Amino acid sequence: MGKLIAGFFGLVLGSALHIGLFGLTFGLWIGHQFDEALKKSFLLWTTPNQKTSRSRTLPKIYEQCFGLLGHIAKSDGLVTPEEIEIANRFMSDLNLNTKTKRQAAQKAFNNGKRKNFSLQSALMQVQIQCLMNPPLKQKLIEAILALRQADGETHPYKDRLIQHVLQQLNITFQHQRQQQAAHGYQPTPSQKDYTLLGVDLNVTKDNLKKAYRRLMHKHHPDRLTAQGASDSEIKRATQETQEIKSAYERICHAKGY
Repeated sequence: MGKLIAGFFGLVLGSALHIGLFGLTFGLWIGHQFDEALKKSFLLWTTPNQKTSRSRTLPKIYEQCFGLLGHIAKSDGLVTPEEIEIANRFMSDLNLNTKTKRQAAQKAFNNGKRKNFSLQSALMQVQIQCLMNPPLKQKLIEAILALRQADGETHPYKDRLIQHVLQQLNITFQHQRQQQAAHGYQPTPSQKDYTLLGVDLNVTKDNLKKAYRRLMHKHHPDRLTAQGASDSEIKRATQETQEIKSAYERICHAKGY
């Protein structure tokens, strides 16, 4: 396109100056340079830089997602073990099971907790990428909604922040809660769940939470990562914490905690 436009103007200018062929040639050269510059600019925006990709442990969009989760978790002033576990589960959903990838995801999550974290910049990038990756969007939304209920109670500022994020992702809060209910978020606990947590059928809310936090601390993959555990050990710990989390959620729902 650049060649055609520049060539035309070069021909017109060349005719006016009585150098028609030279003007046409010069115009085509200018158009070619314009096309090449435009192509490089387009590739810069659409194609990951190979050097950056090789040095980056996580894709940029994953970093933004974990930063967003860290920002939401910190918004009420304290990041709880339950919220860290949600981020941990999100890692597993994205198949980030190696030690280096988990550490990179943890770093991005911690960056999101900082005061200078740019929420709008992260949201803008996440919006664009989620348009092209619906599965990632759904997993992210599920993680965000899980953060809202992580402690069994809501914080006004945190709630407003989550609603703002969901609106930016074109998801209504009410619609997502209906989706959660429709996809089996109200299962019945079994005796195995109580045994796994080491509690009885008459467990109180406080004792249930204490048992849950004690087990999460004991089996949490982040703790093993810090101790230099192998990838297979971290993967096994991830599975164990997911089972503990699921059992805890089932018991809490059944008892109305």
